[in-house]
Amino acid sequence: MTFPESAKSLLRLAAGQRGYSRLASNYVWGKTLLNYLLFRLPGLRLIWRMRAWPHTLYLEATNVCNARCVFCAYPHMTRPKQSMSLELFHGAVDQYCAMGGGDVDVTSIVGDPFIDALLFERLDYLAAQPRVRRFSFFTNAIAMKPDWSQRLLSYGGRLSVYISFGGFDRDTYRRIFGVDKFEAATANIRALVEAKRRASNAPRIQ
Repeated sequence: MTFPESAKSLLRLAAGQRGYSRLASNYVWGKTLLNYLLFRLPGLRLIWRMRAWPHTLYLEATNVCNARCVFCAYPHMTRPKQSMSLELFHGAVDQYCAMGGGDVDVTSIVGDPFIDALLFERLDYLAAQPRVRRFSFFTNAIAMKPDWSQRLLSYGGRLSVYISFGGFDRDTYRRIFGVDKFEAATANIRALVEAKRRASNAPRIQ
């Protein structure tokens, strides 16, 4: 466990889960407000010798998806379907790290990360950057092969995987996601959860 993680654990123990959540929320919103003021009032940066910093770097690595969700604009998208080159991806991450780094999210605005053939190369690159504290993405898990679970687990606690899932049965799922992939998505999610249960330092799954 790293020092920041151990410090968080001690704070959570001292303040309790509810108190810790409140402190964490106040910290995030306080940092957001300060960042806004630093952007809007350059004089503050001169007085405090501080600079504005980005909260999180969001990169749409691909805009291709394997579902047609009723809550998403993807079925109506007119942009060309494509993926970001590794050169552009590396350049954006390098510039972000030069600014101080922080969190990186590779969730597509419309699309699914597992459709991206370069996803693991991107995650490997993020994992190799000391200034990238955490990285994450949202997925519908349809293309998240069970064989990839161990590879995802290899990133440890720095990775967070957020899974978008709706419906308690095949018919409801099909109406919400626009595809008949209830069984596939369920099996892929179960495989990842079971792999996480067996691991000691595993990614966050939500």
